[in-house]
Amino acid sequence: MKFISNLLMIFVVFFFFLQSSNSFNIISKYCKEVSNNDPNLEYDFCVASLEDASSKLQPPPTNLETLVEISIQLTKSNGTNVLSIISKFLKDKRFDTYRHACLQDCSKLYSDSLSNLDRALVALKSKDFDTAATMLSSSMDSPNTCEEQFNEKKGEKSPLTKKNQVYSQLNLLSLVLLQMFHKQHH
Repeated sequence: MKFISNLLMIFVVFFFFLQSSNSFNIISKYCKEVSNNDPNLEYDFCVASLEDASSKLQPPPTNLETLVEISIQLTKSNGTNVLSIISKFLKDKRFDTYRHACLQDCSKLYSDSLSNLDRALVALKSKDFDTAATMLSSSMDSPNTCEEQFNEKKGEKSPLTKKNQVYSQLNLLSLVLLQMFHKQHH
């Protein structure tokens, strides 16, 4: 009986390792394509982002469609985090009226962006690739517009620059993965 139990445990560990390995291979494969298709996306950023997001999933991703969904969900999670940071900044009394107004605009932009990501997921699931791409493209504008708000005043620096850059990259990653998935289905 102990032998069967040990054998079962070995099988479970081997199966988990095999799934994890397949997941990494899929992520690595598509991240190579992503970085080749768009010079603004780095392979390491793609792998690190998707690996981290997919490590929390059971079962791990096995195809490009799942990676697109994971990427959009990751972008949503990141955007929600940025919105939370903006909310904290809005309560900070050290920010002057101009910065406060910029942060309010950024809050609205990120809220709209998150709604667009929700619409992109719905469109993806119904295989409406054009709508999904439009929603992802609209979502991509938010971090750039947020950053530009601060740059309109000479000498002003955005407290969100790094956050906006990451969010922009995640949006772009989702869009490029979607475009690759769409090509597979044409």
